[in-house]
Amino acid sequence: MIKKIKILLKIFILLIILNLSASIIYYQYVVRFLKNHEISGVYDTGIIFFHDFDEKNKLSSITRERLNHSFELYEKKIIRNIILAGGTRLEKNLYGAKLMRKYSLNAGIPGSKIYYDSLSFDSFSNWEEAKKIIHLKDWNEILIISSPMHLFRLSKICKDETKNILFSTYLNDYINNYSYYHIWKDIQYEFVAWVAFWLLPEKHYKKLIKRKRKN
Repeated sequence: MIKKIKILLKIFILLIILNLSASIIYYQYVVRFLKNHEISGVYDTGIIFFHDFDEKNKLSSITRERLNHSFELYEKKIIRNIILAGGTRLEKNLYGAKLMRKYSLNAGIPGSKIYYDSLSFDSFSNWEEAKKIIHLKDWNEILIISSPMHLFRLSKICKDETKNILFSTYLNDYINNYSYYHIWKDIQYEFVAWVAFWLLPEKHYKKLIKRKRKN
């Protein structure tokens, strides 16, 4: 019995070491990626990806931070329009992008400059719905706005797009704004998101995401 416990303990420690090593490597990739995406020039639109609702079904603080970053860019005339993507929870009759639009209007962004979707519920569908607006308006210079870890995953989702895409985060000093534990949790979420998408058939992946969004 003691021998089995020792073996299990060794396996557990090995898994921890492997996970930490993978997390550090992933983090370095993200940092390098963000350094290669410093804003320069003017963009036809910025796409702001919804994060989550808070406990009162209002916009989470992270969603608001992403939006506030886009407002600064709009005021500086770096982006000409704003696309709001995500947050649709049909079962709860919640539409994150609509709440984002209301928040943007209250911040003084003209309604004629705001576009949003009411169908998307995850990063992949967020991009698909935003892409429809981009191609409809024939915009070519695109700035995607989200959190650091999320942006790196989005860059892989958007990799086949022919438009000129740049990625911008509201949080330039990521490591000094969050604890190592917080960053580690963000990375684990990204790992799970990628594994679920790669391993599950599309039908089951969408069903899993929708079930998670109900909670």
